Amino acid sequence: MNATTGVGGTQLNTKPEELFGSRVGPYLIRSLLGEGGMGVVYLAEHELIGRKAAIKMLAADVAGDSESV
Repeated sequence: MNATTGVGGTQLNTKPEELFGSRVGPYLIRSLLGEGGMGVVYLAEHELIGRKAAIKMLAADVAGDSESV
């Protein structure tokens, strides 16, 4: 999967591993947890408090379908 939709609907034409170290709000993307037909799930960590979270970025075709979203 190469195209995903980031926060705010931003199109990201990149491989999932290229986002490691990127920020989503106060979270840093640390690793890939999984990917499938609907998108990619990352393990992220809050920069200040160290809390871990899963962040899912939808595939572009799924994000563009209001019924799926």
